[in-house]
Amino acid sequence: MNRRLALLGFASALLGLVALGGGAAQAQTGPSCAAAKKKLAGKKDQKLLTCDATAVAKGASPDADCKQKARDGFSAGWDKVEAKGGCFTTNDKSTTEAKVDAHVTDLESTLHVTGSTPSKCSSKKFKGAGKKGLCLLLCHGKAQKKGLPLSDPTITACMQKCRDKFSAAFSKAEEAGDCRTTGDATTVETKIDVFTTSVASMLPTGVVTTTTTTTPSISRTRCCQAVGACFDASEPDAMVKCPLLHGTLAAAGRVCNGQTGACGTQKVVGANCCQCPANPAQFPHPQYCFDTNISSCGSVCTKTVGAACGPKSLAEAVARSGRHDRRAARDRGAGQESVRILRRRPLRHRRPATRPGVWRRVGRRHDRARIAGVDHERLPARGRRPQADAGG
Repeated sequence: MNRRLALLGFASALLGLVALGGGAAQAQTGPSCAAAKKKLAGKKDQKLLTCDATAVAKGASPDADCKQKARDGFSAGWDKVEAKGGCFTTNDKSTTEAKVDAHVTDLESTLHVTGSTPSKCSSKKFKGAGKKGLCLLLCHGKAQKKGLPLSDPTITACMQKCRDKFSAAFSKAEEAGDCRTTGDATTVETKIDVFTTSVASMLPTGVVTTTTTTTPSISRTRCCQAVGACFDASEPDAMVKCPLLHGTLAAAGRVCNGQTGACGTQKVVGANCCQCPANPAQFPHPQYCFDTNISSCGSVCTKTVGAACGPKSLAEAVARSGRHDRRAARDRGAGQESVRILRRRPLRHRRPATRPGVWRRVGRRHDRARIAGVDHERLPARGRRPQADAGG
């Protein structure tokens, strides 16, 4: 009984968590709300212009019920979005609706919605205009949800796709030859751009755009003064290496004079030299390359001044590498030759076998007997009984 109650309690708790999770999933953020509102404005614009397209194709007046259905859908959708909460603003429905209505009226005048002659061309133009308006507002909503500026490459590509489809639709529509207006693609496109920008800017984005001014930093060169030697390096590098070498950073503007081994006003390249080892009293820096004129400091550096020493000389390094390679090759050749000799050495003192497989076994046994110093002639083959001596 107790176990059943415990399971029921666990199930109730689990259902409660699921319910809470469902409520959390329905939570709406400010950008999501604004993006949804832009989508609603674009849908209303498209539906109203679709009503006009249907009427123009028939040579009739736009259906009032069709347009009212578009307005009712917009209003209901807007209220539903705001009911979820989290919106930046909650008093902009009538303003947005008025913008959409004004834009549709403007396009109806430009594309000549009134007329008794049916026009497939003008009908397609109304549809193309409505599709572009919705497409652009969807791109604005995408930028808002992702927190991207309109200059982001993905957003600019989205908007360009809308424009390309609109241009293609207008060009194809005018091929029908029954257009009420012609050559008005640029005019209509400009009107749509202005409308969508106005609606998008009216609904807060919640995206903060900041301008950052950066001043390029100039990496200065500093001279590190050590005992009887110096080297130049970038300031960050010199500040790290110089204390490790028991040196001091010279004043800014000083450079290394390799002939004197001192930081001065004139840059002179000396003999890059490394203690490996030589005279610790004169040059107590056994692991780093310096500019110096000390002749007994060791060897010529094979690396950058200020870097850790390399081999004593480049020639010696090459020679050493060559000797190592030749020795390795010789060792490898000797090893391979030994393997070849062992592989082709025949087994000796074999006896004929009466069945397959005995020959190899006998051969190995007699080889072991020969190595151990046993008379292999007296060893019987496997599976045979030893024969008695003739004298026995």
